[in-house]
Amino acid sequence: AAGVGVAAARRVAGGDVLLSMPHESWASFSAAQARERMPNQAVAVIDSFSAEMGSQQSQLADATLLAAVLATSPPEYLHFLPPPDVPLLWPSPLRQLLTRGSSAERAAEQ
Repeated sequence: AAGVGVAAARRVAGGDVLLSMPHESWASFSAAQARERMPNQAVAVIDSFSAEMGSQQSQLADATLLAAVLATSPPEYLHFLPPPDVPLLWPSPLRQLLTRGSSAERAAEQ
């Protein structure tokens, strides 16, 4: 099965643009968009907490706000996640075969 990714076909140097994406394709996953979508009071509390923690350039606040928005986003976000793949969800014969002898074997059988 082929993966999804980018490979350089020639040597690249620092500062070379390797990929350019239209703003519309990533804007809904940006910290700026998260700040607009979250309630002002929540943004203020998170910014205040981030400042108290000494976070540089609001990185902690931006990451927290973005995580909060992504966690409550409509199902489109879920299409970007891999399917669940945990031993407990595997069919029993496959689970037994693939976990035999591993630390997951005992837990998967419970």
